Parts: sequence; C-alpha cells; structure tokens
Amino acid sequence: MDSKNYGISPERMQANQELAKIFKILTTSVDEYNKVYVSTVQAYNYPVTAFQWHPEKNAFEWGPKAIPHTEDAIRVTQQAANFFIRYD
Repeated sequence: MDSKNYGISPERMQANQELAKIFKILTTSVDEYNKVYVSTVQAYNYPVTAFQWHPEKNAFEWGPKAIPHTEDAIRVTQQAANFFIRYD
C-alpha cells in the first residue's frame, strides 16, 4: 500500500469536518514509507464500513512473505468475513 497516493492520514481525515462527522476510524496501518494511513472506517449513522486493506489475504494468499499467517492474522480474516455476513 502506498499511502502517499491512495491513503489518508488520520490527522487529515479528522481535520476534514465532513469526513469526521460521518466516519469513525477503526484501524490505521503503516505503508512502506512508514507513513500512517487510515485503513478501516465505519459510518456513525449508516451501514457503511470501508477497508483500505485485504482482509482475505492472511488466510488465502500464500505468495508474498510480508503477509502474516499467524493464528491472530487468520482470526482477523474470519472476523472480517463474519462481520459482512452477520444478520441484524
């Protein structure tokens, strides 16, 4: 992930009043240049959650060594999948 081209820093997102009143930041990540970017947001009043990462990679992509396959990483993948298929 190259945040300088595609990501938004937490500070910039929070400074944008329109974004800040719609979305809460759930997670941040660090890109290859050690820049922090917002990686998961959720709307306060709408059924919207957005990921700037690939929750499926930990369980299903075994090529690049940078992708962790620890028990915790696999659990994150499962929790993300469960979140999207839950019944409300």
